[in-house]
Amino acid sequence: METRVIMPDPQSNWEECVQRYWEKEKKQRE
Repeated sequence: METRVIMPDPQSNWEECVQRYWEKEKKQRE
């Protein structure tokens, strides 16, 4: 269900979604 992060709604703040996405990626890599 986290696939929406790749294509967030234009109304929502996509920058915030991208930031959260990268934070999760870093945690997974670490």
